[in-house]
Amino acid sequence: CSTLFPHPPLFPSPPRAWVIVRDTGQPHEKKQPFVSLNGYAFQFQKNVPIQLPIPVINMMKNCIFTKTERDEETGAEYTRDIPRFSIERLDHAPDGVSENPA
Repeated sequence: CSTLFPHPPLFPSPPRAWVIVRDTGQPHEKKQPFVSLNGYAFQFQKNVPIQLPIPVINMMKNCIFTKTERDEETGAEYTRDIPRFSIERLDHAPDGVSENPA
């Protein structure tokens, strides 16, 4: 708050959680994925503990890609949905890292 704007912001920062986004080994996968939610962009490195807003984590849990495959015996095509991100939620900040970085 400042003297010019004495009230807190209308939209406070959402709660955050520590996560590790694991490499899934898919051929299309990027080492530093870019995600965006409601105009806020995030780019991060995989396999490293990071702190993300919980709404972003929830969105990433719902991201999928659809893979089309062919059955070798029957020749029939079928599709399956595969999670785009493998997310491990941490109970606390990693050792040596502040719980609330600036």
